[in-house]
Amino acid sequence: MKKFLAVLGFIFGILLVAAAAIVIWKLPLLKAAKTLSNAENITRFNFDIKFNIDDKELTDEQLKFVNNISGVMNVDPADLLKLRAEGSLYDETATGLIYCDALEKPVTRVFIADNKAYINVKMLYEHMQEGILQKHPILGKLLPDWGYDEYITSEQLETIFKVDFENLFTIKKQDKLNSLGLPQIAAFLFSLNSTKADDGNVIFDTTWLDYDIAFSVKAKEAAVAKEEDKTIFPVVDFSGKSNTANDKIDNFNGNISFDLDKEIKVPESVISEETANGFAELWEFITELREKFS
Repeated sequence: MKKFLAVLGFIFGILLVAAAAIVIWKLPLLKAAKTLSNAENITRFNFDIKFNIDDKELTDEQLKFVNNISGVMNVDPADLLKLRAEGSLYDETATGLIYCDALEKPVTRVFIADNKAYINVKMLYEHMQEGILQKHPILGKLLPDWGYDEYITSEQLETIFKVDFENLFTIKKQDKLNSLGLPQIAAFLFSLNSTKADDGNVIFDTTWLDYDIAFSVKAKEAAVAKEEDKTIFPVVDFSGKSNTANDKIDNFNGNISFDLDKEIKVPESVISEETANGFAELWEFITELREKFS
């Protein structure tokens, strides 16, 4: 009996050591899961994403649009396809400033709500006006300053520039993160391949659509209401690369932070159809001039 108890105690001790080893080994993953579980809602966050568009995957009309607008703005078409989006998502409503490597100021601002998009056409127009002024000073001075509503719909945008943006302005509805508890999040993270980085953070690898994704989860402290009142929210750094040869976006990287607590208000008005038609005629005139003088 004593021998049996001794053997049982030995086995129990081995199990305790093994359990402790597993906990220590999985501790960084548990920490990441705990941090991620602090997000109240997966569909409410701020984002900052850089991505490159592969011109080889653009349609002929899309490529023509890129060449025309880059020519009018007096920038390199390749730099126009190196983009950055900085903004927020609140449930199914999003907004973001769109930057490109060709320009210091943002190209435009976009709002998306109920799968409808509102694009700041004034910002686009002013970039075009500045580009024409640089290349053709006399013609540039003839262009009037923008004096209309600042936003247009995606349908008006396609009509003006005669290009199909192929469902660019849609948001797929996602489940709320607060419907998932720590055990489910931990189980998901444990199922992924992971490596420990030099800074101690865990890098997770997964596949989403046609992209190989690597991401890490960090905790960030933010002040709420008063300086002494702090809250912890997760920040996810990520990068992705296409694993096929036919994706328009071949790679991207950035971060999302789950600290958004304000709803997004979309523009209340857009330009009239009459103004949109006038802008379409102006765009056609400008591109015809560009073809003649380029």
